[in-house]
Amino acid sequence: MHHPGRQLIDHAEYDEARAILSEAVQVQEAQYGLQHALTLKSSCWLTRVLHETGELDQAEALGERALASSRALPEHRELSLELAFLVGKLLADQRKLARADELLAEAVQGCEQLMPKHWIKLSAAAFRGRVLTERGRYAEAEKLLRPTLAECVTARGDKHKATLYAKAFLAQLLAVSARPDEARLLVPAGTCAEVLGMQHWLTQMSIRIAQDCMHLSLEDPLGSVPLPSLVPGLPVACMRAELDRYLGESVDTADRRLRMHVAVKVLGRRDVLVPLLE
Repeated sequence: MHHPGRQLIDHAEYDEARAILSEAVQVQEAQYGLQHALTLKSSCWLTRVLHETGELDQAEALGERALASSRALPEHRELSLELAFLVGKLLADQRKLARADELLAEAVQGCEQLMPKHWIKLSAAAFRGRVLTERGRYAEAEKLLRPTLAECVTARGDKHKATLYAKAFLAQLLAVSARPDEARLLVPAGTCAEVLGMQHWLTQMSIRIAQDCMHLSLEDPLGSVPLPSLVPGLPVACMRAELDRYLGESVDTADRRLRMHVAVKVLGRRDVLVPLLE
């Protein structure tokens, strides 16, 4: 069975897809071996499902094993690149940034030679840009994300997932590198909501970036941002609790760094805030 559970994945029915794909991997590995194309493809999609369902350790173990097996045979090169992308994206979510960077770079470079306009290449480049931002390598991230976004729009259009990834991650980079006005114009919150739905993580991330950029762009943000407890003169213990609540809504290091910047600007009291934020 090729692509078992694929239709269920496309409809985000992950629990049922997990059951079908788990059985498929077991049966196919017993019958054909781990390096067979069917086994590897099922392993690839099961890795994606386990990532979606939050079973990150299992997803990582399965994905790394399938990736190592796929590399052994040249005929699996395209599948190997897809696995490098999926595992790299998974590791980025686990904050294993060095290994994520390595795998996403492998996917980008390999696809550049084999399938330069493929969605895997474009998505991997976008996610690598995000990882570079997370690692504080802003110049490298921007050098990668800007041409990637242009390629995505040309090859896939404004509403493709790869395009939305590239736009959101470039907006995040601009925001954390103190260019909120540029970021606010770019962030694709409305398109993400239309294409992916309001509850999708990329939509929620885009909304947060847009809101925080608006706060950073305001000349007089006091009274305009939803941080009523963060006012000059508040006891440090209360301020810490309010910051923990506010910063706790962030989803990754770059988002947290942006929110800390917002908090500092809103309060205008770096002498009190900096020790709390370090």
